[in-house]
Amino acid sequence: LGEDDYSDEIIFTPIDYSYLEFDLKINDSYELSRINIGEFVNNPKNNIFRIEKNYFSRLKEKPWYKIHPFSEFFKKLYVNKISTLIYVFILGIIIIEVLRIGVFYNNKRKTIYLIISYIVLIFIDFGIYLFLKKIV
Repeated sequence: LGEDDYSDEIIFTPIDYSYLEFDLKINDSYELSRINIGEFVNNPKNNIFRIEKNYFSRLKEKPWYKIHPFSEFFKKLYVNKISTLIYVFILGIIIIEVLRIGVFYNNKRKTIYLIISYIVLIFIDFGIYLFLKKIV
C-alpha cells in the first residue's frame, strides 16, 4: 500500500496453501488501530498474524462470549470480580427499592415480595460470578 492509501481491505484468493502469514506494519511500525482480521482484532499475541486452513471456520464455532470484544470485557469483569459483584448487588438493591416504592407499596404481601426479590438478587449475583468464572 502506498503512503496515502487508506484502503478498507485487501482482497486476494489463495490457492493450495497450508497457512498465510502477515507482518502487519504501516510505515515500518505496528499501527494496530487500523488492523482488523478475525480474532486478531487489535489484540495480537505477537506482531505476525497467521491464518491457517479452516481458521475462519473455527472462529464461527466459538461461542459469542469468547469472541473479541466480549472476551476482553468479561476478563476485565472477572479480574475485578469483587467490584463487579458489589456493583451488580447495589444496582439490584436500587431496582428492588424502586419496585418496593412503586409496585409493592399498597400490596398486603409486600414483605414476602421483598424477601423473594432479595433472594433472587443473591442468586443472580452468584450466577454472574459462576458465569464469569466459567468464561475465564
